[in-house]
Amino acid sequence: MRRRSRKGTTIDVGTRTVEHAGAILCVEGAVGREAFLIEEGSVSVSRGGVRIACLGPGDLAGEQALLAGPRRNATLVAETDVAVTVYNGGEFDYLMKTRPPIAAS
Repeated sequence: MRRRSRKGTTIDVGTRTVEHAGAILCVEGAVGREAFLIEEGSVSVSRGGVRIACLGPGDLAGEQALLAGPRRNATLVAETDVAVTVYNGGEFDYLMKTRPPIAAS
C-alpha cells in the first residue's frame, strides 16, 4: 500500500484488505506472521474466550507475535466490516526502524 507520511514521502509497505463483520483475523495460540493496522471499523479482542478489548481506526493489533514470540496471545474478530492494512514480519521490521512513532507505540 502506498501512503504519504507526514514528511511527504511515500511508504510502500503493507497490504490493505477489507473483511466482513464476523471475519476472524487471527486466532489465539496460532503462529503469528503479521500485524494489523485498523483503518476503518471495529475489531474485538478476546483471550480465553473472554472479550478484553475493542479496537478501532488507528489501532495496531497482532504485533506482539512479531515482537515477543511466534504465538498469538489473543483472537481478533471483526465486529463490523473492517479495512485493515496487513504487515508481514519484514514490513513491520521496516516500519519499526524507519517510523519512530510506530516503534514507540
